[in-house]
Amino acid sequence: MNRKSLVKICITLSFCLCAVSSSMAQGSKNLIGPLVGHTDENSVVLWARVQSIGEYTMEIAPGKNASSKEKQSLTAIASEANDYCVKWHFKNLNPKTQYIYKLKKGNKSIARGKKYHFMTAPKAGTPAKVAIAFGSGSSRGNGDKDVWNRIAKSNVDGFLLLGDTPYIDTTNLKKQRSRYLDFNSANGFQNATHAMSFWGTWDDHDFGRNDSDGTLKGKENSRKAFIEYRPNATFGEKDKGIYTKFRYGPIEVFVLDTRWWSWTGPSFADPTKKTLLGKQQWEWLKKELKNSDAPFKLLACGMIWDDKKNGEKDDWGTYMHERDALFQFIGKNKIAGVVLIGGDIHVSRALRYKTEKTVGYPLYQFITSPLHNRVIRSLNVPHPDLIRDAVKPYTFLKVTVDTTVKPAVLTAEFIDKDGKKLFHDIIIDRKALTPNISLMK
Repeated sequence: MNRKSLVKICITLSFCLCAVSSSMAQGSKNLIGPLVGHTDENSVVLWARVQSIGEYTMEIAPGKNASSKEKQSLTAIASEANDYCVKWHFKNLNPKTQYIYKLKKGNKSIARGKKYHFMTAPKAGTPAKVAIAFGSGSSRGNGDKDVWNRIAKSNVDGFLLLGDTPYIDTTNLKKQRSRYLDFNSANGFQNATHAMSFWGTWDDHDFGRNDSDGTLKGKENSRKAFIEYRPNATFGEKDKGIYTKFRYGPIEVFVLDTRWWSWTGPSFADPTKKTLLGKQQWEWLKKELKNSDAPFKLLACGMIWDDKKNGEKDDWGTYMHERDALFQFIGKNKIAGVVLIGGDIHVSRALRYKTEKTVGYPLYQFITSPLHNRVIRSLNVPHPDLIRDAVKPYTFLKVTVDTTVKPAVLTAEFIDKDGKKLFHDIIIDRKALTPNISLMK
């Protein structure tokens, strides 16, 4: 081979390698989404991970039975800086209305052939029946596709990922993004969330490491990847934490961050002990709980609200001083309708705490785990307030609230991938969650 031919081949190879490198830098191989994120009575967050950098337009229009036909469109920029994840936050929507949505780049529709839609929440204060599902511990959407298919068929309005969704176990930004990409791209997860709203928080494995706390180095990377791949309406305050809340008809869910501040300094409840929530989140929670007029207020986080008895410190049992402070605040301010939601322990449980003297009524905790197939029987420990338990894989919790009946009722169902109930439903009427002053100290 002569030198001229060799130079020509080298130039050709160089152009090919540059093209491959450029293609890889432009984004993912396949479009992920669009998916429906945070939804309330007058707003929605739509999310997608696109294939290349540039400007993308999301168009929404009311369905054919809507009273208004007004269309809206928003643009968002995909770049390497946000790992090609884009969000569109639409506002001024009508309550309890179906909207059709379409993703476009320029004049070209993306994901053609599929008609995507979402439903806004009922107007707060009006009688309604709604259902929000919860789950934790999912290694990958496709690996758990049967449970996601069941969730999609279970007539729920939204789903809250309680953490370890997925397992990441590092704060390396590239690996964080890779694991979220893998999770969100799974067909089972996508099929469920094309029309069903979803929100998220984290637990230890997606925060960074097993039993990790707020002293973990690199947690800023975990927060960045979480914000890119989770379509919540807000993510903490002042660039710290990821706590948020959402109102869906008669339910208001307070999504707590039990990692960012944990073990980082003295507690607001007892300065001789470590904090869990941190002062910033604590002040936010107190304000939002006092301002809420939702009949049912769900306090949700990745960890359980007592001691899981396994030597790890990542549970509310380690921070009982802050749990006590929260219960006392609820009682002192006569806040009605509070229910606790937890995950993490790879078993499903329901507890009824004897908190009448502090809160004025019994507090229920519903623990739901796992979405995947790995149970941990040893964590199904005895507890004096335990009323139901099950050690089964591929499970989730469905909480239905119905205010069209009097008294309003909350029903908790624990369901597996085959649609079977883990145990009898737990039904609580609103009167049972109303403070009884005569019972309090």
